[in-house]
Amino acid sequence: MPKILITEENLEDIIMLIKNLGGEVNMEFTFCSKVSELLNIKSIERQSLANCPDIQKAFSQQKQK
Repeated sequence: MPKILITEENLEDIIMLIKNLGGEVNMEFTFCSKVSELLNIKSIERQSLANCPDIQKAFSQQKQK
C-alpha cells in the first residue's frame, strides 16, 4: 500500500506554496521539488499532486495569473 503523503495537515502548506511560487509554477520540476522539501521526503510524483482536487484547483488558478 502506498504511503499517504498529502494530509489535511500539510494541504494548506502546499496550497500556500503554490500561491507563493507565483506565475512561474511548473508542476514537473519546480513545484514537485518544493513540495518534496516541504514534506521532508526524497521526491513526489506529479501524479500524486494532481490526484488531489484542492491542489489541482490552486495550481490551475495560479497558472492563469
